[in-house]
Amino acid sequence: MDELVQIERVIANNILKHDLIFTLKETDEFCFYNSGYFHRGKDPLTIVRNKIDDIAKYLQVPAGKDSFKPYHLSISKRNTILEMIRTNSFASISDFDEDPNRICALNGHLKYDKDNSWDYNHHFNFNENPYKTFYQIPITYDPEAECLVIDQFLTDVFGFNNVPLIYEMLAYFMMGHVNYQKAFILYGPPSSGKTTFIKLLYYIFDKMKFISEISLQDLGVRFQLENLMGKTLNIFDDLVEDKKVGSTSVFRIIVTADHLSSEMKNVQGNITWRNRTKLLFSCNTLPPIKKNEGDQFFRRWVLLACFTIFKNEDQMNMEDHEDERVMVKDSEMLDKLLTPEELSGLLNKCMEAWERLDKRTYFPKEWNDIDYIKGLWMIDVNPVKLFIDECCTIGPNEEADYNLFYHTLNKFRGEYNAQPITKTMCTQWLHKIDGIKKKKKGGGDFYYDGISINDKELEKYQSEYSKKQLKDYQLDDF
Repeated sequence: MDELVQIERVIANNILKHDLIFTLKETDEFCFYNSGYFHRGKDPLTIVRNKIDDIAKYLQVPAGKDSFKPYHLSISKRNTILEMIRTNSFASISDFDEDPNRICALNGHLKYDKDNSWDYNHHFNFNENPYKTFYQIPITYDPEAECLVIDQFLTDVFGFNNVPLIYEMLAYFMMGHVNYQKAFILYGPPSSGKTTFIKLLYYIFDKMKFISEISLQDLGVRFQLENLMGKTLNIFDDLVEDKKVGSTSVFRIIVTADHLSSEMKNVQGNITWRNRTKLLFSCNTLPPIKKNEGDQFFRRWVLLACFTIFKNEDQMNMEDHEDERVMVKDSEMLDKLLTPEELSGLLNKCMEAWERLDKRTYFPKEWNDIDYIKGLWMIDVNPVKLFIDECCTIGPNEEADYNLFYHTLNKFRGEYNAQPITKTMCTQWLHKIDGIKKKKKGGGDFYYDGISINDKELEKYQSEYSKKQLKDYQLDDF
C-alpha cells in the first residue's frame, strides 16, 4: 500500500476516533457532535478541515534512509482524507431524532415519558453512545426557576386567559412531531408586541440554525419545501396584508404530515425526512383567502390576536391613558425576557404545558371548532368591515357619535369571539374608507362624519339605553 495513502488513512481514522462525525447519505453533509447535539451546515465541514490541517502540520514522512521531512498537505490529499471520513461515517437522516419526546437543553437532555414524568440526563460524553439529535435550545434546565417577567409580558400581549395556550404552543414547538396539526398566526396593529415575541422565539429556537422564513403565500413555491428540512420552526413576520392566500395544499401537508419529501437543488431525486416543523406567521390583519376555502384549511389554525398597543409614555395622549388596550412601552423588554433565569423558568412552564397537551391530546376545544375559527378570520381580515357591512350606512349626510360607534363595534366583535380593538385602530380603519372622517363637536366631543349605525343595530346592541343616555355613557356600562 502506498505510504502516503496510508498516512491519509491514519489522519482520517484519528479524527473519527476522537470526534463523533456522521455523513448524511441523503445530502453528503457532515454532522459534528458537540455539547449534546449534532451540528449541521457549513460549520462541521470547516471543523473537520481544520482538524486535518492541525494533524498534518505535525506529521513527518520518510525522505530517504533515516531521514524525514514535513508532510505536505495538498488540496487533493485533503479531499482524499475527507472522502475517507465520509466513507466510514455514513448515516441516514432517519437515524436522528427518533424520539419526539425529548428536549435537548444546554446542560442535558429531558425526556418525557408516557407516565407523565420527565427524566433528566446531564451527560454529553459521546463515548456513551449519545442520543442522535440535531436540535438544542439555548436554555439551561433549572427546575426551581421562574419567569415572572415573561408571564407578565405574555399577559400584556395576549391576555391573561391566553397565557396557558401560549405555553402550550411553545411546548408544541419543542416537540419532535406534528401530531396536533396546528399552525399559528399572530395578528394585530403595529406596536402590539408581536415582533418582540417573535424575537424571543428567534432566540429560543436559534434563528440561524433551526428557523426558516417562508411566507404563508409562498409555501407552495418550488424548492421552498426543502428549506424546512432540519428546522424546528418556520416564522414569517409581517405578512403582506393584501396578498391573497392561493393554493393551500402544501400548507396543509406541512401542518399534518409525519414526513415531508421534496426535490432539492443539486441533489438527484427527492429527499424524505421526519417532519417536526411548525408554522407561525404574524400580520397586522389576517390575509384574504379564497371565498370557497374549505374546512381543511380553517381547522389547522390557532389565531392569536394582539390588540394591546405599546407606546412611549411621552407619545401617549389623554385618550391613550384612559384606554385599557394601550400600555406604556418598555424599550428594554427583550433584554429582560432573555435573562438565563427567565428562560429557565419558561422551559419549566413549557414542560408543564407539554404534560397538559399530552393528557388532553388536543389544543383547547375552541381551536377545533371550525365555525369559531372561520368567524374570527372573517371579522379580522378587516376589523371593522363586517360591522360596517351588516350594521351601518355610509353617506355624506350620515354621522355617528365617536364613543357610541366604537363601543357598539366592539360589542359586535364580541359576538364573533373577537378581541376589542383600540379607538385609534378603529379610526385608522375607518379613514381608509372614502368620505369617513373623525370630527370634533362643540364641547370637546367627537363624531364620525360619513357613517351612521342603523337604528335596528342600535336597538340590538344597546337596547337597555335610550339614544339620549348613550351620548355620555362610560365603558363600564357595557
